Amino acid sequence: TPIAKHVGTVTHGILQRICTDGLRRWSSARVRELTPYIERRLRGFGVGAAGIVDARERIIAAVIGAMESDRGRWIMDDQYESAHSEYALTSVIGGKAANVIIDRTFIDAEGTRWIVDFKTGAHTGGDKAMFIASEVERYRPQLEGYARLMQVREDRPIALGLFFPLLDAWSEWSYSSGPPEQS
Repeated sequence: TPIAKHVGTVTHGILQRICTDGLRRWSSARVRELTPYIERRLRGFGVGAAGIVDARERIIAAVIGAMESDRGRWIMDDQYESAHSEYALTSVIGGKAANVIIDRTFIDAEGTRWIVDFKTGAHTGGDKAMFIASEVERYRPQLEGYARLMQVREDRPIALGLFFPLLDAWSEWSYSSGPPEQS
């Protein structure tokens, strides 16, 4: 839905700011202080009064969920080599220009390039593991496309991951090998 898209856009912007500032400078109270900003952004996207409270609360829950999650803190750590959030990347592959924005990317201590996508969709009912598996299949081509673009720029192992801060769920896989692992 359009509101879900706007929730994702605003959430990604706040997560980018947290990654840039450093997680240690943020608290759940500081996130809640962003309520007027969040509501302004949502209104700017055309979200009406009927949807604004739910959208705002999902954004706050996703951001705080990412900050309080071990996996979220690992992803947002500001000590990584070559770490970027909302990283705009342009490359030419097969004679065609490709422009993408990667939610979060960094090189870990073992020299692996991570490409992580934050997923802010709400999962209601049904099996959580099945939902995550379906989201992995849905977004796998997108993340593997990002990996191809990154591979043009550097020669190192690449790992891909989807992080669901509202569920504190994570799925990762190595680029070009094997099925995804879930935790």
